[in-house]
Amino acid sequence: MRSMQKSIEYYTGHFGPYYHKQCRIIEFPRVASFAQAFPGTMPLSESIGFIENYQADKDDIDMVYYVVAHEMGHQYWAHQASGANMQGSEMTTETFAQYSAIMVMEHEYGRADT
Repeated sequence: MRSMQKSIEYYTGHFGPYYHKQCRIIEFPRVASFAQAFPGTMPLSESIGFIENYQADKDDIDMVYYVVAHEMGHQYWAHQASGANMQGSEMTTETFAQYSAIMVMEHEYGRADT
């Protein structure tokens, strides 16, 4: 929930209003391991976050927070920009969602020391 809220705050401030009436995460069994974004709805496999080890090393990336921020990025980019019907067409929207998630992570946790 925190990642959804922080993503909406950041994306609204930088990219414009949220276009949907709701924002929901749907858990599905870990028969598959992926997350996806549909308008207003993001299905996430339980293996991506719902069974996360929260006792892990504090220096590790909060993957649940990141995955939600990434899928929230798709709420803005995947439904506004579409690639041509050819190989690599998802590169633009995936890159925008990746950048957006990294900005939300940096805003929440600070810049990573590399």
